[in-house]
Amino acid sequence: MLQQQGLTNVQLQLASSMQTPEETVVVFLGDLSQAFRIKHELTEFVDRGGALLVATDLGGNRNPVRLPWMYRSTFLAERMRFRAGDLFLAGYEDCPRVTRIAREAAPGLFGGVESLAANRPGYLRTSSEVQAVAWLPRAVGSDRAETLIATAHRGTGRLLLIADHSLLINEMLIHADNARFASNVASWLTENGRRKKLVFCQDNQLLPSWSFTGTPPAIPLKDLVRNVSKYG
Repeated sequence: MLQQQGLTNVQLQLASSMQTPEETVVVFLGDLSQAFRIKHELTEFVDRGGALLVATDLGGNRNPVRLPWMYRSTFLAERMRFRAGDLFLAGYEDCPRVTRIAREAAPGLFGGVESLAANRPGYLRTSSEVQAVAWLPRAVGSDRAETLIATAHRGTGRLLLIADHSLLINEMLIHADNARFASNVASWLTENGRRKKLVFCQDNQLLPSWSFTGTPPAIPLKDLVRNVSKYG
């Protein structure tokens, strides 16, 4: 989806790639050890006009793990159980359907999205500089709905925090409106193709340069979303 938005993965040192923030999208998924080591540089990257996606559920830790993040936000990884009526898969008590979404607060992110399917998510606690835009249903034993997705804007810079990178994996795109949301995320990060450089870090590994040809199929994104969504 990012490739179809015109992004080219640049195989550079992370620090070098962030020297042109208004042209660049940086993505961190999964283990954030590397991201936390350069958290101040990443904050500056967004402040100077960069686009940053950070998505993690912190790999299945059973207890809350409080990690300071930019703009005084925190990812937590406490595993939660949800009520039967809030699940997208019967019998999977930690796989909630997310329907509480602030569409007007995040233009472009939730067009065509009525619900999202989360897979053992974590959650976020944010400061006033970061705006919550989607919330999990209330977990069993909890008196509050925790934040799943949040955004921040700093001038031309933009930040997207998701406390469940499973929303974006292939196996989850067939559920709810996850495919449409992933498509929207690609457009939102690139500002509909304006940004052209991508740095993609998964579990602390920078992905090398890549160019998909036959896999995934080079079909229009709207067709991919329509074909996937019929299974959701």
